[in-house]
Amino acid sequence: LKGNNYNFILDLNRKGHRRPKCTFLLREKRNKEQPLVRVDIIGRPHQNPVGDFKWSNKVIPCPHLHRADFPKYGTYVAVPLLEKNENFQLSQNDLNNLCECLKKTLKFLNVDNINSYNFREQESLF
Repeated sequence: LKGNNYNFILDLNRKGHRRPKCTFLLREKRNKEQPLVRVDIIGRPHQNPVGDFKWSNKVIPCPHLHRADFPKYGTYVAVPLLEKNENFQLSQNDLNNLCECLKKTLKFLNVDNINSYNFREQESLF
């Protein structure tokens, strides 16, 4: 992905043989080691740290979102995506369609020309 001043990498990760997993990870190309945004669609729940934020010390099930710009905690905080927040929400129905999850993620990341991409679901992965 290309921005005005930066280039980004969007990883789509479906690894996991015993436990299914699906993660979308946004990184800045020059600083690949530090993720900016991670969207966990399928995976394990996340235990949030104790702090002064809405989901403090709560276990957040998938799907959830991690953002590097979360005050004090960065990507250590998970935000649930099945409830309205962060200008990004997934429905239970969306979870049955990973292409729709990806489209909503790209929209949240302000990716331009989403409608010009060709999305195809490869059913053998499910």
